[in-house]
Amino acid sequence: MFVSWKRINNQSIGSFKAWRVLADFVFGMFPLILTHFLIDNITIAYKNSQRDLVDGEKTEKSNC
Repeated sequence: MFVSWKRINNQSIGSFKAWRVLADFVFGMFPLILTHFLIDNITIAYKNSQRDLVDGEKTEKSNC
């Protein structure tokens, strides 16, 4: 039942690297991907909207 410290250390370093890659994705790439799709959905919704309702205030100010 002898366990070498070298083996335990290598396993913990390997799992740390896996967690580090996962953390980099969750806090790095995932917000970028989410922001990309949110901006894309907002621009599509704006393009498909009725401009006179969306820009109503701007139209009122320019008419005065």
